[in-house]
Amino acid sequence: MCSNDTKSCYNLIGHTPASICMQHMGVPKAAINCLFTTLQEASHQVCTGCGVSTSSYSGALWLLPLHGIGQGNGTGPDIWAVVSTPLLNLLCSASYGCTIILPILKESFKVVGYAFVDDTNIIQSMPTLDTSTSLQELQKATDLWEQGL
Repeated sequence: MCSNDTKSCYNLIGHTPASICMQHMGVPKAAINCLFTTLQEASHQVCTGCGVSTSSYSGALWLLPLHGIGQGNGTGPDIWAVVSTPLLNLLCSASYGCTIILPILKESFKVVGYAFVDDTNIIQSMPTLDTSTSLQELQKATDLWEQGL
């Protein structure tokens, strides 16, 4: 298992891929536009133990709109779920993961990993006990995850 904490994940989620993923899950375009327009046009100030800063910055100062969904945004975990699901599906379609067989039901299911917020655990197993091969395959799966991001 590779435990992966994606640095600055919330601050780097692109609005276009997030919008496509959200639309795929049935979120109306108007709601998505309202969310991302609000985030792009918001005025930001720093809050410290000494108080709130007098200076601020906003999307109006930049040539390109600010992306990311912001720390503390209540929709953050949901947006990360819809953005990370296609990435986990990518790993599954590339035959990475771990197949688990239920002994009583004699059924199986495949797990490639699980993700919450910006933390992702990628799982890889091999039918042999060869640790070196398993680690190489886990590294390839992790590399594919990173490329997808």
